[in-house]
Amino acid sequence: TSLHYYFPWAMKALAKWSAFCVATDRIAKTQVDTEPWFAVADNDQLDYDAKIVAYQRLADAHFDTERYNEFCATTLSHIDEITYEYVTSPEFRSMLTSTIHQTYPTHEWERFEAHFGGLLTMWSDDNAHLAG
Repeated sequence: TSLHYYFPWAMKALAKWSAFCVATDRIAKTQVDTEPWFAVADNDQLDYDAKIVAYQRLADAHFDTERYNEFCATTLSHIDEITYEYVTSPEFRSMLTSTIHQTYPTHEWERFEAHFGGLLTMWSDDNAHLAG
């Protein structure tokens, strides 16, 4: 399963990106045009640092980074707090338990509840500053 330490971050990132795409009518792309990336890689006039800068520009253009960051700052400004509240809620713990029970054999339930529960508790402890 994906119920690891970074699960809350991954779900939050997916929710933010999905909301951005819907709100901005962004057309989903299943592939990246690799030609510009290979052109940077093959450019012998660029040193490593210059290539990294060029790759960052390509990524920023592809993901519309400036517009995405502005959208997140204005429209989704409370998503960190909302994510923290949900991950530390009894409802989330119930979902975790239910997922473990549906995924693993009975004799493994206790072990995985301790394992995944521990990882997510560590995440919540590490991210307590996000609490509203």
